Amino acid sequence: MSCRVLERYPSNGKLLKVYGRFLEYVRNDPWTAGKYYDEATKLGTTESLLSMTQGQSGSDGLALAGNINEKVDGLVIINAQGVIMMINQAALTLFGYDKGELEGKNVNVLM
Repeated sequence: MSCRVLERYPSNGKLLKVYGRFLEYVRNDPWTAGKYYDEATKLGTTESLLSMTQGQSGSDGLALAGNINEKVDGLVIINAQGVIMMINQAALTLFGYDKGELEGKNVNVLM
């Protein structure tokens, strides 16, 4: 399933970064993850993950995600183990952390 998303949005730097983190932390494959990190760096990571959902119909979850304003709404993306994969600036401000402090930590630090 993840390959279909990557095929559909191959130039989304944030998506490539998230997939790289998945490979590194969940699949324990840092070498392949490095390839995705390099590609994300080349493309830049300024494009929003949520921009993929805007203007598309589909599942209700994706439609709801398109209504989130990332500039104002805090957004934390975690994996199945509860490890924070990405966190936006609004969430960092809300919780009082600096960029880079929470990525890779368990979501329990926010509770």
